Amino acid sequence: MSFGGDWTGCLHFWDDDKKKWIQVSADKVHQFFRNVLKAEGEIIIFSEIRKYDLDMIPEWRIPGWFGNWHEYTLVETTNWYWSVEKMAEGLFVQRSKSKNIIRCKFGADDRSKDRSEGRSSNVSFGENLMKIAQWIINRRELGNTYHVLDRNCHHFASLLHEAIVRSEGRRLDNTV
Repeated sequence: MSFGGDWTGCLHFWDDDKKKWIQVSADKVHQFFRNVLKAEGEIIIFSEIRKYDLDMIPEWRIPGWFGNWHEYTLVETTNWYWSVEKMAEGLFVQRSKSKNIIRCKFGADDRSKDRSEGRSSNVSFGENLMKIAQWIINRRELGNTYHVLDRNCHHFASLLHEAIVRSEGRRLDNTV
């Protein structure tokens, strides 16, 4: 569950060299994935839903059953590990050569008690990372503002993971 923030309608990409988030407007996402991230050469080989505790304000602890955690999709491709996440401000993508960095960091911030949500799968469909970009575009995810009950990080992570691993009738090449 994420609190606060104004929806930007942008994709946010962590530039590890510059140590800052870069905003990519909705109309530039396809071009950004293709030209900057070289996504066509990144074949998807693994997907997992991860979660971590939100301990930003410990004195405001919310019982775990209410949702005091954040979920995201960890994707392994040919050369990188990626996180694809929905937050109150928008969609966030980061990459690293190290799976541990994706699991332990969100940009420059530490993730608290990161763990598997329970769903993970090897993937052998030969689809590349461009399919994730296309899925985001086709589903108009950058226009789907965050809603704590209906369109939150858990919903997004589940839908993306299911599309990647082709479960629940979902695929990256459709909008179901």
